[in-house]
Amino acid sequence: QKIVNEQAKQTMPAKTREYYFANQLYSNVKYNPLATVEKMYADFRKDYKTSAYDSIIERVVGLKRKMAAGQPAMDFAFTTLEGKSMKLSDLKGKVVYLDFWASWCGPCMRELPFAKKVKEHFKDKDVVFLNVSIDEDMNAWKNAVEKHSIVGIHTCEPGGWQAPAAKLYGVQGVPSYYLIDKQGKFASETSPRPSETEELIKQIESLLN
Repeated sequence: QKIVNEQAKQTMPAKTREYYFANQLYSNVKYNPLATVEKMYADFRKDYKTSAYDSIIERVVGLKRKMAAGQPAMDFAFTTLEGKSMKLSDLKGKVVYLDFWASWCGPCMRELPFAKKVKEHFKDKDVVFLNVSIDEDMNAWKNAVEKHSIVGIHTCEPGGWQAPAAKLYGVQGVPSYYLIDKQGKFASETSPRPSETEELIKQIESLLN
């Protein structure tokens, strides 16, 4: 990657080069540790003290900082599948595995068998699986929950990608997972997927101790 970046600096026109590095930073924010993101951001600002992409990058980097391990999880209100009004903060005292998903999402569906195993492992433990759908078709959402017997608390707010919780958490792709400790704080920068079963179980068990 370093070689490619050096070539980009030497060969790309200025505007193209600025877009290339802005896009690279933007794309890497979610999947890299905060320390790596901060260094990438500092390097970008060193080269581009003012950039056309400042507002976009500042937003995603700012969100990354807010969602770092140990930071309080952003609270949001929701209505459950059964019609009950709740807030994320109502679940303090329990470990929460927050899953943004959709019935039309292939990767989400492929995670379900693994999620079932994890949920069975923590049955009757202080662990809540909060499933937030970004479906815009409420019937499709309800049918998927029933068809696949998805365990946990379910909610689906109008708006799809623009639904309040999805926007608050900067969700740009599903599935997206967040592990929250009993104090209502983010437990890690990148939460394992259910298919990373052993690691996910290990992390949740460490939060129960």
